[in-house]
Amino acid sequence: MTTPAVEPKAPSPLRGEGSGERRVVRVATARGSALDNRVFRSLLLVLAGVPIAAVYLWQALILPLALGAYLGDFQESYMRAARRLAVNSDPYDLCRTMGCLEPTGPQYVMPPPLAWLLQPLISVDSHAITIGAVLVLNASLFFFIFCALRALKVADWQLATLLVLVAISFEPVIGNIDEGQVNLLLLALSGIWLWGWVGARWWGGLAMGAAVAVKMIQAPVGLLILWARRWSMLAAAIVAGLGLWLLAAPQYLFEYLFSVFPTISAGTGLYENHSPGGTITRFLQPDTFLGVARGSPTTARVMTAVIAVAAVAITFFVLRSPATARSGRALEA
Repeated sequence: MTTPAVEPKAPSPLRGEGSGERRVVRVATARGSALDNRVFRSLLLVLAGVPIAAVYLWQALILPLALGAYLGDFQESYMRAARRLAVNSDPYDLCRTMGCLEPTGPQYVMPPPLAWLLQPLISVDSHAITIGAVLVLNASLFFFIFCALRALKVADWQLATLLVLVAISFEPVIGNIDEGQVNLLLLALSGIWLWGWVGARWWGGLAMGAAVAVKMIQAPVGLLILWARRWSMLAAAIVAGLGLWLLAAPQYLFEYLFSVFPTISAGTGLYENHSPGGTITRFLQPDTFLGVARGSPTTARVMTAVIAVAAVAITFFVLRSPATARSGRALEA
């Protein structure tokens, strides 16, 4: 008979070794992440928030108010168009003589309502206008933050502080204030719309319609309103938008819609344009990066349009059906 081979046994762990490992795991689990500690989160917010807030206050408030900054787009484009409207002249005259391809200079490329609304300011001192514009733009940013926090029902002060820091540290915010651009005012109107959208209130459409009447960049939001079948909000947006267009220098609306708007919609590869269309334009025509070449080649426009349509289609496919819960509507927006 042959004796069966004896298989070697695995060495047994040292006494207490297994219990020690389990103890380490239990301790690590009990401690959790450092970000779970509210005191630690508060310390991080202070360390990050103080320099961010200081830089924002210096660049967005103290510097322009103390030195009387020259708001390029506001004074060269918006106010110039307002002065021309006041004497019954065409605000889009430079688009005919210089062209409206991006990046533009003093050419006015907004719908007529913006210049029309600024007419009462044409006789006001330029320094006072600068102070007022800077204060309004800053107030618009914080009004948007307020609306967003209310719409999303953010109750925790740490999360609210984090969102404020994210907003004021976003680089284009300072650029918009430096140039006196209308985008921050549109942001405030978007905040009203967001509040109304999440709360299923029709009056959000009034803000969106006014925003589109001032600058067409907000118009795609109308697709979301239409898809969600928010008929009362859609009607409010149409009434507000068309009402402003028909009230504010309507004689120049046709020129804007069929001459100016198609030209500026061609896009640009300028370094300030962070959109997919800007990236494609810079790739196909590098001279557009610093504005040596203006506009965008046809191939880039076609590719940008395809990407835009695909993005809208994918968005609606993912959303599938309109949300009924407040949290779902917040995610839609």
